[in-house]
Amino acid sequence: MDDRRTMPRASLGTIFLNKYIDGFPHLVKLVDVSGSGMLVRRFNEPDLARDFYAVELGVPGRSERMWLWTRHVWHHGELQALRFTGIDPMDRARLKKMVAEVQRAA
Repeated sequence: MDDRRTMPRASLGTIFLNKYIDGFPHLVKLVDVSGSGMLVRRFNEPDLARDFYAVELGVPGRSERMWLWTRHVWHHGELQALRFTGIDPMDRARLKKMVAEVQRAA
């Protein structure tokens, strides 16, 4: 697999989030995130091919929740890369700030 992401990314620790498939939430684990997308580990999802997913992201220790539209980029086994689409500039700025904070702390 070629890594084509150009934005810095970071692991935010153990974070589980909801990825919605046909309106139903499915648990995924956040592997890492950047201002342009995320890598998740899927669990027990239905075998349905979809191009777009809504994702609900909440970060422990913060009250904010972000609803993000994502597009499927690739998957390999249980890992799936998702690119943010139509992301609000404020949400992109929040994601970039979270990544930068994690990188500074590392």
